[in-house]
Amino acid sequence: MKKKATTQPDRKIEADERNIVAVDEAYKEAGLEDRMYLIWHKYSTLIVGAVIAVFAGTILYFAMLYMAERREASIRDEYAAAETVEAREAFARDYPGHLLGGTAALEAGDNRFEAEEYEPAAEMYALASSALDRHPLGGRARLGEGMSYVFLGRTDDAERVFNALADDADALLAVRMEAKSQLALLAFEQGNYERVSDLFDRIDAEDQMGYWSDRVQSLVDEIP
Repeated sequence: MKKKATTQPDRKIEADERNIVAVDEAYKEAGLEDRMYLIWHKYSTLIVGAVIAVFAGTILYFAMLYMAERREASIRDEYAAAETVEAREAFARDYPGHLLGGTAALEAGDNRFEAEEYEPAAEMYALASSALDRHPLGGRARLGEGMSYVFLGRTDDAERVFNALADDADALLAVRMEAKSQLALLAFEQGNYERVSDLFDRIDAEDQMGYWSDRVQSLVDEIP
């Protein structure tokens, strides 16, 4: 009697056992998706951290812009509300490095100077010149400061301001010429006629209109 041949049931091939290839950095034939996976697997923490940092930095940047604009708007409102000389002086002291603070100080200095109150005028002009440094109005403020010292009899301080202004290449030509003409006048009053002549030569070389050179020429003509 023949034995029946026992047949083993066909072994099913699992889907994930077919053509399995380990994909790593050494696998040169990896496709784009595989390479992207490898990069993400290796650097995911760093990438996520960088994205979060950029996102947080962007939010912080725009938040700072918003706060700065709010602060500027508040300063502008305060400046507009400061209508008296005393209020402008207080505003200038509260915002000594701000452009509007310098403008307020210049306006207050002009008011004090016109009222012949030269001590507070000099203080305000000095504050304005500091805030308006490298601004066209800065030279104007320094002239006011120097003239205030002249009327206060503080000749040394006046000469210090005028000398610095006369040699400032960034100042407007008209401002430099006025500073030199004031120096010439101070030198004449002190009897320093050589200094007067030297300043006249410097002014005459730069003065295209002849306005300031004519003024100093009148001093030269009076030299004994």
